[in-house]
Amino acid sequence: MREDLRQAWTALTDDLDGDVQAVRRFFVAYRDLVVPRVDAAAVALARGDDEEARSTLLTVRSTSLMVGAAEVGDAASAVLDRHRAGHRTTADEARALATLRAAARSACDEVALLLGDPPPAVGQPVGSNR
Repeated sequence: MREDLRQAWTALTDDLDGDVQAVRRFFVAYRDLVVPRVDAAAVALARGDDEEARSTLLTVRSTSLMVGAAEVGDAASAVLDRHRAGHRTTADEARALATLRAAARSACDEVALLLGDPPPAVGQPVGSNR
């Protein structure tokens, strides 16, 4: 996952014309919010709020893919798939949520390491907006 995160950091930096601080803020927000969002999705699923659960899980999936945390994105997709299935069980959902929560925590650990040692802005001075 670490290399995927580094590649996503570099790609986002390029997409944002070298604005490393904006990329850093995005990764910090991801680190700070992904586990609470997973927890919010679990609460929404438990209370039967399908729309809130779906919205939160889609947010987790899309932001995870943006930062290069494909394992988290895949785990969020698995929860969504199990939830959509008409024959789902509470045990299936619980296992899928546990996998998602573990992947999210692992991603947070990796993002924390990345924030301490970010990749250089290739071909751009630090803080450059081109």
